[in-house]
Amino acid sequence: MSTVDMDSVEARAIAAELGDVPVTAPKSSFGHLGAGGGAVELAASILGLEAGLVSHTLNYETPDPLCPVRVVHGEPMAGRPRTAIAVNLCSTGQAAAVAIAAED
Repeated sequence: MSTVDMDSVEARAIAAELGDVPVTAPKSSFGHLGAGGGAVELAASILGLEAGLVSHTLNYETPDPLCPVRVVHGEPMAGRPRTAIAVNLCSTGQAAAVAIAAED
């Protein structure tokens, strides 16, 4: 479950604070999991670091001008990512972010 407004807020914050980084939406693969979504998205981030790729966003076809981020789509992006941030926020103002880094 997402909204145009919340997706735009999240995307603009990522672009402003992190710049041009690859972005994916793991939720596109498993749907809205409610309170469990953050943990599953963190697990997906860890698996991506272990596999050396950023998973692609399913069903992404047309860039949204209100979401100025580089969405990984079509195929997973290879390249040995070393860090990941799992971000979740809701319309009631709650937000959480967890940053992780791969071991060298």
